[in-house]
Amino acid sequence: MQRLVVLSVVAVLLTVAFSEGASSQLKFGVGVRTGMNFASMSFDPEFFPNNPQIEQGGRTLFMAGAAAELEFTKMLGAELDLLYVGKGAKFTRTTDQASQTIKLSELEIPILFKAKFLTGNIRPYAFVGPSLGITLSASSVTEIPGQPVQDIDLKSNPGGSQVGGMDFSLQFGGGAEYLITPKFGVFMDVRYVLGLSNLYDDSAIQVVPGQQVVSQTWKTRGFMIQLGGMYHI
Repeated sequence: MQRLVVLSVVAVLLTVAFSEGASSQLKFGVGVRTGMNFASMSFDPEFFPNNPQIEQGGRTLFMAGAAAELEFTKMLGAELDLLYVGKGAKFTRTTDQASQTIKLSELEIPILFKAKFLTGNIRPYAFVGPSLGITLSASSVTEIPGQPVQDIDLKSNPGGSQVGGMDFSLQFGGGAEYLITPKFGVFMDVRYVLGLSNLYDDSAIQVVPGQQVVSQTWKTRGFMIQLGGMYHI
């Protein structure tokens, strides 16, 4: 149902964009993006319920990639990104600082529909759109003082994969571009990433007869701050 809603929004935005831009000249742009992802995750059920000694936190991670922009009109456009993004969450025990960290890396492909404002050298904009994340790596790292670090691969461990290969999300935010020349601009924007799909995958886990399997839901979250440059062809 969530994917159907996202696809419906995309179809409506595409229809509006092309109808508005049918009589105007299309403009293209290519550029690069880099920044930080303040990542977090939601778990259902919780990892450590009713344990005040365990605190769940996020991870601050690097991200970088490329961007391609298509302007339908002076006000409406679309952007396709190709980004390497680190994600995950961290649980810390306050008594001795022991921790368990869920580490994820994804190749993320957002399709963002943009509305630009003003016509001068500074152009604010807002955007929204769906994103497909391809899971590149996933691990659970446990660190307890005085003990060896335990690093478990969640994609290809002997007991079966626990993390799926696809992560669908919705991204939205805004920013501004400053045109240094008529064809080149620098920009900064912020975006929030709302994970829609369940990353947890228990289909390949080996279940012991008589053992109860608990259904779990893992979803990613993220607040991104990005800088970059765009060359308008």
